[in-house]
Amino acid sequence: MVRRNTLILFILFLLALSAYVLFNRQQEQQAALVTPTAATQPLWELDASTITGIQVEDASGRQVRLEQMSGAWVLIDPTAEATDTARAASLATQLGSLTVRSLLQTPPAASVMGLEPPAYTIRLMLGDGSRLTAEVGMETPTQSGYYVRMTDSRRPDNALVAVVNTYSVESIVDVLDSPPIYLTPTVGLTPLSPDMLPTSEISATPGAASTPTP
Repeated sequence: MVRRNTLILFILFLLALSAYVLFNRQQEQQAALVTPTAATQPLWELDASTITGIQVEDASGRQVRLEQMSGAWVLIDPTAEATDTARAASLATQLGSLTVRSLLQTPPAASVMGLEPPAYTIRLMLGDGSRLTAEVGMETPTQSGYYVRMTDSRRPDNALVAVVNTYSVESIVDVLDSPPIYLTPTVGLTPLSPDMLPTSEISATPGAASTPTP
């Protein structure tokens, strides 16, 4: 009887220990996911005016690519007769001013964040030849932002994993559904009604010679 009670107590102890270890692990993971940072901390260090190329691509390969040519933005892919340069410049400004909600000091596995493969990839080309890449994963459990992994060709070994505001990310990747194409207004010709025509044109018969009035 004593041995049975001892066994039961031992099993209960193991269960309690397992629950304690699991709880601590969950607390550590939660702390890693929500490490707060200053609201003004930028995702990347750059001035929007130094951006010379933009590429936004989704997991299916659909992309929008823009390049600066002679000081003006030009839509390279998809091709278009004219580029909406104001929208392209606005996109560059948005990208240059992206800030993070939180930095992940000990981020979970890439697959957990939806980064294998990423849902979207944003690439920026700068005037000095360097490149910045932001890979966008899934939304956080609280839906406050997206997991983003950023790499800088100037510091290839210093990848940054952060949570970026949901609206900021979605307003940028929406360019895939609505590229900055300038639509030239179509000017239509309004046909003239009979009461707007001169009387001589209404009564005249096509092909008939006019009879001079004596």
